[in-house]
Amino acid sequence: GAPIIRNKLFVFGGYQGRIEKSNPATTISFVPTQAMLNGDFTGITSPACNAGRQITLTGPFAGSGNRIDPSRLNPVTLNFLKHVPVSSDPCGRLQYGIPNNSTEHQALGKVDYTINANQSLFARYFYAVYDNPATYDGSNVLTLSRTGQNNQAHSLVVGHNLVISSTTLNSLHITYNRTLNDRPLPPYFSATDLGSRVSSLVPGYVGVSVTGNGFA
Repeated sequence: GAPIIRNKLFVFGGYQGRIEKSNPATTISFVPTQAMLNGDFTGITSPACNAGRQITLTGPFAGSGNRIDPSRLNPVTLNFLKHVPVSSDPCGRLQYGIPNNSTEHQALGKVDYTINANQSLFARYFYAVYDNPATYDGSNVLTLSRTGQNNQAHSLVVGHNLVISSTTLNSLHITYNRTLNDRPLPPYFSATDLGSRVSSLVPGYVGVSVTGNGFA
């Protein structure tokens, strides 16, 4: 008689992942010193901080020996600097680390199902995610000089094979792919939070850039 083929189900899964954590103190920025916050700019303008060249500040510093009444410093700037460590270096050099913690996961699932002698189903699913968040410790906003990354990939293939006759085969494949590429950043503060009369369209965010030997 004809052979009897019973339903058969095969399931297979696989996984691999990688976790990396690092926080090397290799980032260098130049920020105000305590003397500068007190209105004394004599150190930062000295030859020791300017390749042997003495700098004489003008404008509100004119005739004051590179000093200024600290009450004249911009209050919005001072509010921002509350979130930046004060440099103990006379030239304002600050060395710190930006955490770089990344994880990567990949998973694969396979299903094969024999319906009968003439029909079979199969499915393949692949998932991958790479996560590298931007971290903020609440005290040094300079560590937010980069955005985080969260990349995800989903791939699904489903197929059905049907033997219609000894010379005809119907094969149906359906594929679905989706990728997500998010660039998250933890909220910190906006220009409005610092006391600036600038409308903040996105609460908790502001871009700041200091030219020259500064920071961003």
